[in-house]
Amino acid sequence: MLVRLGFAIVAVVLIVAAAATRPAARPRAAPLTHDAYVWQRRWTGAVRDAVAAAPSELAGLRVLTVDVDAAGPGWAEVDAATLAAAGRPVTAVVRIAGARLPAEVPMADVLARVAAWRAAGVEVVGVEIDHDCASVALPDYAAWLARNRPLAPLRFSITALPAWADSAALRAVAAAVDELVVQVHAVRAPALFEPRAARAGLARFAAAVPAAALRVALPTYDAVVAGTLERSRPTEVAGFLRWLERGDAPPIRGVVWFRLPVAGDDRAWPAATLRAVIAGAPLRATVVAELVATGPAQADVRLRNTGNVPAAWPALTLGGAVRGADLIGGYVSADGHRFVAPGRELAPGATAVVGWATGEDLTLDAR
Repeated sequence: MLVRLGFAIVAVVLIVAAAATRPAARPRAAPLTHDAYVWQRRWTGAVRDAVAAAPSELAGLRVLTVDVDAAGPGWAEVDAATLAAAGRPVTAVVRIAGARLPAEVPMADVLARVAAWRAAGVEVVGVEIDHDCASVALPDYAAWLARNRPLAPLRFSITALPAWADSAALRAVAAAVDELVVQVHAVRAPALFEPRAARAGLARFAAAVPAAALRVALPTYDAVVAGTLERSRPTEVAGFLRWLERGDAPPIRGVVWFRLPVAGDDRAWPAATLRAVIAGAPLRATVVAELVATGPAQADVRLRNTGNVPAAWPALTLGGAVRGADLIGGYVSADGHRFVAPGRELAPGATAVVGWATGEDLTLDAR
């Protein structure tokens, strides 16, 4: 779409990404609940702000408390005052690296930290173990879980892998905890999330432990796998979530999102995208390209995303009596004042000044 600059702000392009519509199918008896993982070891101001302003759709937060590997435990710098002020039920998460349990997992220290958080006003409701246990080690893992189960009323949960469905020890693992969070992302390299495989894996897992209380962990992040950037695409994840909401999907209690949106985390969805996916709202990348007057015969070139999913920067062409122009951020001049898109994305609500132009009767075309 081509517009002429009368030295005012003008919108030039709208891109509709997709619509996450709900299928016409029988809904499940009870609506799914939604939690999110807070997965930062260091609580910066941005992390504290994200926890304080977590989307209202999230019923609870699952907070990385300690990361245990062969070198020992590494404690997260959790701000208990921020957690208390957020007013959400909190689950303390113990991440255990590797396929086998290290010699020492500081469960007594975890429970001491839980007690301290409670004294600070945090509503701690449970402890969760995040351990990608090897299938052959599941019998030992089940025994370890039974020995380390916290006392009621704390709920005891673990993350679980779909591949465990083939192990005879899975029922013993499930019996040792109150709840299993089945992780259907990052389970088969190099793909980050495959909806069809995720459906099949979850169905097999649920059938293997029909009496277990289950949730599903879904991705909101991108990651580099084998040198390639793999994405969790909102449209694909939204479609999977709509399937979970149907009555013919496996019986799960809810979803835990990995991870909570934090400002400046450009490898994870922004809050607007997560809220839209949860709500089943149409997913739109609305790019607005503008010539914004900065003086006589001169203007900034600006992009805005007024949608709810990240939007690709468009190719831009300046017209009119252009005397000079320069675009930055990766734009490349291809022919006169036509600039090739740099392959970057703009987050929902974000604005970027990508250059300037001088001349009379300037126009801007965005594709």
